Amino acid sequence: MTISILIATDNSEQAQLIVAQLAKDYSDIVISIKSQSLINDFDKHQPDVLILAFANLVKAQEYYEALYESSNHITNCTHRTVLLCQQDEIEQAHELFRQEVYDEYIPFMPTPYDSHQLPRAIHRASLSLKAGAINDTNSELIKRVRRLSNLEAKFESALKLAHQQLDIVNQASDQIKIDQLNVLTNFLQSLNELTNNSSEQSLQALINELEENLINQKLNTLTLPLLKIKNWFNDLRPLINILVNEVTLLKVVAQKTPPTVLIVDDDKFAQMMLNDIVATENYSVLFADSGIDALKLLRKHKPDIILMDMNMPALGGIETISRIKNSPRFSSIPIIMITGSNAKKDVIESLKAGAADFIVKPVSHGILLDKIELLLH
Repeated sequence: MTISILIATDNSEQAQLIVAQLAKDYSDIVISIKSQSLINDFDKHQPDVLILAFANLVKAQEYYEALYESSNHITNCTHRTVLLCQQDEIEQAHELFRQEVYDEYIPFMPTPYDSHQLPRAIHRASLSLKAGAINDTNSELIKRVRRLSNLEAKFESALKLAHQQLDIVNQASDQIKIDQLNVLTNFLQSLNELTNNSSEQSLQALINELEENLINQKLNTLTLPLLKIKNWFNDLRPLINILVNEVTLLKVVAQKTPPTVLIVDDDKFAQMMLNDIVATENYSVLFADSGIDALKLLRKHKPDIILMDMNMPALGGIETISRIKNSPRFSSIPIIMITGSNAKKDVIESLKAGAADFIVKPVSHGILLDKIELLLH
């Protein structure tokens, strides 16, 4: 896997030192140093690994926040971020790493302690990107299995109904034969009484001939296709049983991986309340304190559904939804907008941005779970 690297920095000498450390193993390296072009450079190159090499941690965070506020491609770019920090910033850097804001941090300035530490970090980032791609595939497979699980009962019901309809057609065919024969018999008997020219034996022979020519031959054109359909259903049944058994096994795997719900809200109390509701269904839960934090989290996680607060600072719920829905990787994730307002314009804007549904606070336990269940399946 070829790795593209963007070094965002405010120090050209530092950038050259980084390039020198990486040049042996990596060739696709771009330096972005002009403050007015840092975000444009990211959008242009959409790197696999972003290295933040600023004079201090504050400047690095300012750049990274601005990137998520203004970049047109940040949500599409599944990058990993390596922070180069001062020795006295290690504690802060570790806390940000623990919160998954950055994927790696390296004490690098004023001079690197270990010249191999940065290449190792890039290698780990490469492995993380590969694992993330595999996890996305597995997640998509599990979603499909959940949908198959719901279709299984419907398929069985439809197959049973098809058999029932086939039996009805067979019965109708037999009944038509009986009815037509009775009509012919009655007709010929009446004709015989009027003419009184045919013996009973000759009348029966005529009935038999008419039955064969007018009834059986016509109905046989229907009987053979019906027999073939019935045999086809019988041959199909073992294959369907195999498919159902495979789906059942996949269901067991899917049940071991509960759906992930991402709760995006700047209010910790609201987060707790929503968590209390979804936790009753054993969902896996992720949290983001803002729209920007949600976009950062999506670098490494792909939730099955998102509960999005509408009113948040910096990046509101509608704009965050729009960003997510514009990303091919995340556009299929259903999002429920949660707000304290039930104004018609808010509902329209939310749905227009891409929200799948809308809930007004205070959130009803039953309604929220019903909506989540419906959207997940």
